[in-house]
Amino acid sequence: MAFDISKFKDLFVSENETKLEELSRDILRLEETPLDPSVYEVLMRTAHTIKGSSATMGYQSMADLAHALEDCIVLLEKREMALTASCVTIFLATADALRASLLAVKQDAPLPDFSALLTSLRNLRSAHQAILTPTEGIVPMPDIVTPDTVKVSTEKLDDLMGLFEELLMLRLKLGAILEPVEEAVRSTNDPVLRERLYFVHEFRGLFSEMSHVLSEYQDALLSIRLVTLDQIFQQYPRMVRDLANREGKRIQFQTHGEDIALDRTVIGGLGGALTHLLRNAVDHGIQEEGKIVLSAVREKDRVRVSVEDDGAGIDYARVRGVALERGVITPEELSTLSLSGVAELLFHPNMTTTEEVTDVSGRGVGVSAVYSFVREVGGRIDIVSPIPEIGRGARFTLDLPISLATIRVLIVDVAGYTFAIPFEHIVRTHAYGPRDISSVAHQKMLLADGVLIPFVELASLLGLSSREHEGEGSLTAVLVESQHRVVGLGITHVSGEQDLLIKSLPPLLRDMRGFSGSALLPDGRTILLLDIHGLLIAALGDILKREE
Repeated sequence: MAFDISKFKDLFVSENETKLEELSRDILRLEETPLDPSVYEVLMRTAHTIKGSSATMGYQSMADLAHALEDCIVLLEKREMALTASCVTIFLATADALRASLLAVKQDAPLPDFSALLTSLRNLRSAHQAILTPTEGIVPMPDIVTPDTVKVSTEKLDDLMGLFEELLMLRLKLGAILEPVEEAVRSTNDPVLRERLYFVHEFRGLFSEMSHVLSEYQDALLSIRLVTLDQIFQQYPRMVRDLANREGKRIQFQTHGEDIALDRTVIGGLGGALTHLLRNAVDHGIQEEGKIVLSAVREKDRVRVSVEDDGAGIDYARVRGVALERGVITPEELSTLSLSGVAELLFHPNMTTTEEVTDVSGRGVGVSAVYSFVREVGGRIDIVSPIPEIGRGARFTLDLPISLATIRVLIVDVAGYTFAIPFEHIVRTHAYGPRDISSVAHQKMLLADGVLIPFVELASLLGLSSREHEGEGSLTAVLVESQHRVVGLGITHVSGEQDLLIKSLPPLLRDMRGFSGSALLPDGRTILLLDIHGLLIAALGDILKREE
């Protein structure tokens, strides 16, 4: 089947316009601060990204230019080539050439010929010097074309969502004021007063109309942010094929679930994450011949995106050895880890089990970057190896929110603090007494509807101090589900249900298990959204992972 790139052209142009702006800026920064190692890292990453996306879309001349530029930056970073003014000139000419090529792509025109410039770059790489004649690498000024589309950054969409959040807060506050006034009008027996307060009834009508408009605005705003997965999924067959041919492997590649839509912000980071996982599957997973499957499944308000291969699977002994060798973990800490815990060591930025560094993988930053992306959007990543259904291979599953906007939550109070629990995890609330709590094999159990289920006080799980319950009064638990197992969470009381706009956690909290986002309540308080899966894994890991 022919590879249709037309539907991805706009996304390719939009993303690389920003990348090329960054490239020119960082080349100039390189000339100003040649001893700053971070400049080389940023330039290599930008050139590598442009190279990969251009090759995937079939624009080989752009990929060749970016590849040659990346090679030169690597030599500079290793101090195997001196940075001269002529180098910077050629680098800037390369950025201009890539920009001109991108404009040609945008206008459906033939790509310009920059073979002379490519030769100059390759001369830099091979001889560590080059002479650029005055005519070489000079990019003709393109005709100015008025764009027929408007490029809107996700930051601006986030700003719009923030303004909508303020409107939503105002609506909730107005509703809280209106309700007691309506009740006063309904309860009065004075017909004159009732007539004078008729405006309250009209205000209720206007308030309902405003709520309806806000709901439509929310739907429209969210629809703008949603993008189907096929816009990135269908870019990978060629990438996997090219990598397999380069590695001399025979790989069958399949995709499923391309019609599922995700928030544009999530999609933006997901592309890079899946590229890392697929490269790892080709390099680490499949040995000579095998199958790689990229799939997506929607579960309530979340999407589970998986990359799995039927190769040899994770070498846990090798992972343990490398982790000890590189000081990622101590022998004492390692002795307490389950197989899942050992697999999670791969998330560490200093972990790689490949001895040889190639352009496919081996630098030890891929899975770490995937983990950082998942945590940033309020998701999680699970690793299973071997895959139970086939007894071999490895499966990396990214559990992601469909949208970073509105979510239905249960507001609960715990030891004087307020938290939000996503409805997707909630089975129901349950009233219980102290006699319903027992202990089985050092684990508290709750008797709910005649069935014993694991029980945890949410206050202790979060490290909050709370007084022990006394007497026979009724207590409250929230029954939540994780990995098809129901667990009872002891809370102080339930405050109610609400639709809240969720924001990403600040960087300081992203590495902490237990929280996946934050939200603003109508009274102005900011509360944290609980990551139920992460909390329960931390507290009941042996129970929830017993299948290991």
